[in-house]
Amino acid sequence: MEKNDGMRKMLIINGTRSHIVRTAALIRNAQDIEIKHTYIGTDDGIEKLCRELEIEQPFESTHIDQTQPDLAFPETIKACENIIQKTQPDNVCVIGESLTTYAASMAAHLTKKPIIKLSAGNRYHTSWIREEAYAILSDHMATLLCADDEYAMDNLEKEGIDTSKCELTGGLHIDTLLQYENLTKHSKILKKIEVKSRAYALLSFHRPANTLHFNRAREIFGSACEIHDILPVVSTVHPHTQNISAAFDLKWKSKYAPIALKRLPYIDHLHLLQNAALVLTDSASVQDEASALGIPCLTLANETNRMQSIMEGTNICVGTFREDIVQQTKKALRGQWKRRAINLPLHDGKAALRTLKAFSAPHKRAAFENTVLKSVTKIENNEARKPHEHSV
Repeated sequence: MEKNDGMRKMLIINGTRSHIVRTAALIRNAQDIEIKHTYIGTDDGIEKLCRELEIEQPFESTHIDQTQPDLAFPETIKACENIIQKTQPDNVCVIGESLTTYAASMAAHLTKKPIIKLSAGNRYHTSWIREEAYAILSDHMATLLCADDEYAMDNLEKEGIDTSKCELTGGLHIDTLLQYENLTKHSKILKKIEVKSRAYALLSFHRPANTLHFNRAREIFGSACEIHDILPVVSTVHPHTQNISAAFDLKWKSKYAPIALKRLPYIDHLHLLQNAALVLTDSASVQDEASALGIPCLTLANETNRMQSIMEGTNICVGTFREDIVQQTKKALRGQWKRRAINLPLHDGKAALRTLKAFSAPHKRAAFENTVLKSVTKIENNEARKPHEHSV
């Protein structure tokens, strides 16, 4: 995209690989806005992912170990503030419910930048889940909120967020999936790991609710080993899961364990997902992607913040107990599964266009300006009311 000094400038601060996948859809479609993106989080290999998705490299990438959130949060806020000061965007854009999402929202607020929230309104409705707090707090700080589906829009309205600030745009990650799904024929991953199409289960779990709890992690791993005795289980091991494997005695190299893979290129991940008999996951993005592809999905949690995938897609929550996971897997393999149309609402490859239109709408730009003006005025008034220090 040819840069123009008159263009509005947006900074997207990403905190996960799935955020990069969403950002790619926006960058590919942006015309009248200059988008810079950065990455601040735990994952390595972000530069490689950007090359694969054919987007420019992050303005900066900062690796912060976020496995201990209380320690990582102040460092993440500082990194976000630094990048905002360097780029001086007109707006700061954040996505979803990661630690980086909330830290970036705080940094934008401190630097008086309007906040755009993508994938807004997704709720677990369980207050003790840390990601729920990140999602709610960042949503309520935003001046424009773009929701993936009607369920998320309903959540925003119920929480009293001004509906004039909310737009139903669809999931950007589904745009990227639809763009690349026909390119997966070039992937050699099935041949490499010696499994056949529809003859394996795909496993991924990385949420702190599972990886930071010994019993849950052991139950999930144990169920995967038991299922692996029925049909091969292929697992892409997330850095969070890798970090706790030794402490929790998850023996990935055992002959009874699932086939363990390191982080894969996006095309290989998508090819594995397309060809799986079923998916076992706690990843919100994978739940959406499985429903978009019509693949049975067993979510390793008691609830999910992806209600569209539950109500209209191929997803069910099976909890984290070994017996329940194995039983539901066997049912799916017998064909006892809900069969839904894969053409879910807004899974049409046009989410990026709707999102960019929301960015550009004149009344939305006015909302940005008014919100920032009110925020600055409030801060200045508070400063004026403080007692002045007099020099002696």
